[in-house]
Amino acid sequence: MTGQSNPHGSSEFASEYDAQVRDYYSYGHDVLFGICFEYVKAGDRLLDLAIGTGLASKPFADIGL
Repeated sequence: MTGQSNPHGSSEFASEYDAQVRDYYSYGHDVLFGICFEYVKAGDRLLDLAIGTGLASKPFADIGL
């Protein structure tokens, strides 16, 4: 970002971002999960640095992290 405030509401921007990720078949969040999967187990704790809309965190939450 340029440091300017978002002219849209942040929730609107998040919805647009998530739609673009799907539309352009971006699988970065799935790749991240695949790379990390062997190093984590159910019950572990992960720190989400809140960079993005949560797409990268969802697969971890789905398995109980």
